[in-house]
Amino acid sequence: EQEAELSGSAALEKATDRCKRLQFLLDLQPKDRQTLIAIAEKLQLAADTFRAVRSESQATQALALREKALSMATLMDPFHQEDAA
Repeated sequence: EQEAELSGSAALEKATDRCKRLQFLLDLQPKDRQTLIAIAEKLQLAADTFRAVRSESQATQALALREKALSMATLMDPFHQEDAA
């Protein structure tokens, strides 16, 4: 009985978190997604520049941030939102 209650509680918490995430995605504007993509492009340029001046650690950091921006933009993609629903 206690296990079922814990399982139900965990499922409710997961559903609540999913609803919050979906609402957050619905509240975002398409321009926010485009801004993240533009940021990712600039971070790629920054990484290339850092490589040119032989600063690999800075280039690696710029690329990591670029990947995060692209991941965030992907989450905001309308098609991705439909898959999450």
